[in-house]
Amino acid sequence: MSETSCETRRVDVVEVWHVDLDAPVPPVLSADEHERAGRYARGEDGRRWAAARAALRVLLGERAGVPAREIAFVHGPHGKPHVEGGPCFNLSHAGGIALVALSGAREIGIDVERTDRRSHAILRALTEAERRALGTKPQHLELMRIWCRKEALAKATGGGLRWAPERFDTMAPAGYVLADLEVAGGYVAALALEGDAPYSISPRRMPSATAAARSETPSRS
Repeated sequence: MSETSCETRRVDVVEVWHVDLDAPVPPVLSADEHERAGRYARGEDGRRWAAARAALRVLLGERAGVPAREIAFVHGPHGKPHVEGGPCFNLSHAGGIALVALSGAREIGIDVERTDRRSHAILRALTEAERRALGTKPQHLELMRIWCRKEALAKATGGGLRWAPERFDTMAPAGYVLADLEVAGGYVAALALEGDAPYSISPRRMPSATAAARSETPSRS
């Protein structure tokens, strides 16, 4: 009789929270965050930025077991925020929605874009490998998805595409894995996660940061 053994590999669960930015904003922001929101030229853009930031605070506060307004952000050398002792996270918002990604100990980046923006300029940011994959006549949505992956990859590494987007090759994201995300119609989104260990994406919905802040337990449906 032979004996067999199997090794169970841990699967990291990545939570992706979908946030409605048109919901009321709970009073959890810092004075600096209120000031930043007020600097937006369009008041609606500032309000939505504030709603996204408030949702992030609520989610991080829920994990840390502290009030959302007490979360203290520390910024890396290229501006990426983190929380001492907290999970890795990233936030992106566009139009009326935001996405918050939480990943435990693996660095993460996320990006969401509206599909009604122009994509022609993205052609200048493509790597040779991306150009070959897209062919001679890339479609608008294909370009938008490439851009989302680039943004997510750049954010996961700690910076952003304001450096040189053509340096971030989504066909060979060394040290990271990329995944397209399902989002509402009129948007595209992507995720970048550090390492190649097994993982799964758990979509969650947070319709109102105000309601979550009151209940202290966001919906995990």
